[in-house]
Amino acid sequence: MITDTTEESLNPDDILGHKKLADALNVPIALGEHVYNKYAFRDYIHAGAVEYVQVDCTRVGGITEWLQVSGLAAAYDLPIVPHVGDMGQIHQHLVASTQNALMLEYIPWIRDIFVEPATVNNGYYVLPQMPGASTEVIPQYFDKYRVK
Repeated sequence: MITDTTEESLNPDDILGHKKLADALNVPIALGEHVYNKYAFRDYIHAGAVEYVQVDCTRVGGITEWLQVSGLAAAYDLPIVPHVGDMGQIHQHLVASTQNALMLEYIPWIRDIFVEPATVNNGYYVLPQMPGASTEVIPQYFDKYRVK
């Protein structure tokens, strides 16, 4: 169980700074919300500058790249604890199918726009029963949230 971590402590491009911080603290470093490709994750992981990988499929280039980052993290025995820029809609599927994914943050904003919103019951995501990525939006919400 994660008790204390430092998350996004420094500029997301500062790998050396994160490594120095990781070496100086007795607190695990969590990062990834602002890391946008597998190569940057590779550099953080190889440098020993991250202990909780917060890869987000909406920011890292999609599901395939997310899976590549999670596989790299697994090779280093690092857990995945994703940032959920998609409100958990796609990430719930990814975490359920990824052995080194420990948990998933829950952000209940705009849940009402989805046909099958990500749902948490007693602290656990309830996986959707419908096929697909759980990203189908109820049509009326396009007008409500459209930038005019």
